[in-house]
Amino acid sequence: MFQIIKSKGVIFFTKRVIDKFYASIRLFYKKRTDSNQSTFQNLLKTYNVYLLFRSEAIHYDLQDRDKIIALSEKIIQHQFNLLGSGFTELSYTSLHPGLEGYVYNHQLEVLSTRSLINDIINHSNRDFSYSISNKIIGNYNLIDWQKDIRTGFRWSNLTYYTDIVYGNNAGVDIKNVWELGRLNHLIILVYAYKISNEEKYLIEVINQIYDFTAFNPPKYGVQWSSAMDVALRVINLCILMSLIGTEIKNKIEDVSFINNYIYSHLIYLLDNLEWSSGSRGNHYFINIAGIVFSSIYLNDTEFSPTFLKFGLNEIQNEILYQFNEDGGNFEGSLPYHNFMSEVLFQTIAMINFNQDKISTLLKVSFDFQLLKKYSIHRDILERNKKLSDVKLYNDKKFKFSEEVEQRIGKISYFTYYSHINGKDFLIGDNDGGYFFRFIPVLNNDLSVETSNRSEMLKLLNYLYPNIDKRNFANFNETGYYFNHKYAYSIAVRCGKLGQNGKGGHAHNDQLSFELYFNDKLLVCDTGTYNYTGLPSERNHFRRTKMHNVLQIDTIEQNHINEEYQSLFWLLDNTNSKVLSCDDNHFIGQHNGYPKACIREIYFEEQRIKIVDKYDSNSDKTIRAHLPPFAEIIDISNHLIEIIVENFNYCIKLDEGVIQVENYDYSPEYGLKKSAKVVCLTSNDTIINWSIEFKT
Repeated sequence: MFQIIKSKGVIFFTKRVIDKFYASIRLFYKKRTDSNQSTFQNLLKTYNVYLLFRSEAIHYDLQDRDKIIALSEKIIQHQFNLLGSGFTELSYTSLHPGLEGYVYNHQLEVLSTRSLINDIINHSNRDFSYSISNKIIGNYNLIDWQKDIRTGFRWSNLTYYTDIVYGNNAGVDIKNVWELGRLNHLIILVYAYKISNEEKYLIEVINQIYDFTAFNPPKYGVQWSSAMDVALRVINLCILMSLIGTEIKNKIEDVSFINNYIYSHLIYLLDNLEWSSGSRGNHYFINIAGIVFSSIYLNDTEFSPTFLKFGLNEIQNEILYQFNEDGGNFEGSLPYHNFMSEVLFQTIAMINFNQDKISTLLKVSFDFQLLKKYSIHRDILERNKKLSDVKLYNDKKFKFSEEVEQRIGKISYFTYYSHINGKDFLIGDNDGGYFFRFIPVLNNDLSVETSNRSEMLKLLNYLYPNIDKRNFANFNETGYYFNHKYAYSIAVRCGKLGQNGKGGHAHNDQLSFELYFNDKLLVCDTGTYNYTGLPSERNHFRRTKMHNVLQIDTIEQNHINEEYQSLFWLLDNTNSKVLSCDDNHFIGQHNGYPKACIREIYFEEQRIKIVDKYDSNSDKTIRAHLPPFAEIIDISNHLIEIIVENFNYCIKLDEGVIQVENYDYSPEYGLKKSAKVVCLTSNDTIINWSIEFKT
């Protein structure tokens, strides 16, 4: 609470208190109403399947055929690999491996589907759940959509969505459950169906939709406790129906329950927008994207024009609010920027494809009274009250405003630099988030390579082919410097923490960097690993010592509050800034220690020379974290030689001692591997060291 007041001021805090008071009153009446009637929507009688994209226009890459089929077979067996869990069966009776020693035995006895519904679905929704579950085709084992795949902890389907509690059970990570509930894996099955033409994959898609719908009535259970994940799920359902909706309709005849379930998501989003006065982030942006996708998909309904205009208006506002003037996302994290860029550019592509339908919808008058029926914040309503059709509709098609188009151009520029060979630089929080993928790239272990944005970059080049591509770029406002001049590529962190000073997805990594030579990772960011399930691990991976920086004794760049409610706070103490930069050098400074800390980096074709300056004779340690596949082949007091995938490089220190220690590396959220960190120790005020390439 005190952090909010200090960061945002008394007026902002007072508005939040008032907002919460009125929200609690609305919630009381909404909860009482929902307990007495079914929350499933059954208003839409349409049997139409609207194609947001042309399925036949998508190139199904046969090079990954074997991997896609192998992964789809695991999905049919209800074995999922969620956020580093490894493939694990997920059913009501399955056992689970645990996380860091934490295991919960929350199995349920399943005598029959009907008896299970009687036990875990609230009374007012049981009849609909019965009817949907009875449609399941053939021999199918139910999935437990409420269970954490790592620990086996399960939430109750009977719990109203606002009463869901998480973070109070050691090792339990609600993100694992939400990840499954996004239904990303169903697109994998679509892919398998398209390349094999085997009906079993189509049947599995249909059965899982039946299963999820029957056991996740709107507003009950963990799958309705995060509006962002509800939005991602409804987008996946809309995409899914665009890809194989005709085949589904031919197989089951009546798809109205799917359209009604999509409608339930749309209404839920309008009633649960993740907004607070003066503060919102990627969750709200994705909420709005969900409204746009589902409004276009349900285009033949009377409410679609108003909801679509609202969504398009808010998308424009949020592009300007959530992406800085230099094009970087205000969250401050590169993986978060690229996740949001996926959302943005895929949404733009969908809008462009549907211009004819959108133009028809935008001709219909905006119904402000319809919008007022939902629990939409007064600030949002106020800026939509005088919604101008001219702003959204011009020359017979939707157009972003000139200011928004310019910002999108800068976003594309930033996005181009924030990748190396299609993969994210992993600086800042990395929660494994990705938007839908038409053609997911799979690792050898059949996990989705979430940080590979090659599909989005192809789309980016198609939409904006004239991106100004140079050797280097510095983005002062977002706080990143990129250099791609030579065969190596480097990203350096130097700037604001993000989220308007909150630093919710930032780490103590000012002046840290990540380094690639071609596609070989040489010096890495250590990752994120876990959020709320393991608070101590969350804070450990945010610490200064876990980044490639100079550290004074054990001083943190920014204070890390160990309290649970501060897991997404990191108040800026560094006041970092770039002092000078071009394609040959970078000089940056942060003030997170008692005195200014300066790092100079000089770029040469065969080496990177680094000079760290701190005016004190106290002990200093500079760390360079190596990926787990790096092998140390020689070490002395002043030099260490390393090999990565047959590529040799060395780290040299002019004065001081080089040592090697172990550390935990998290290449993806939920995954942890043992690796080595090179520690350069000295008490000099100026420390010269270098990374040299042997080509």
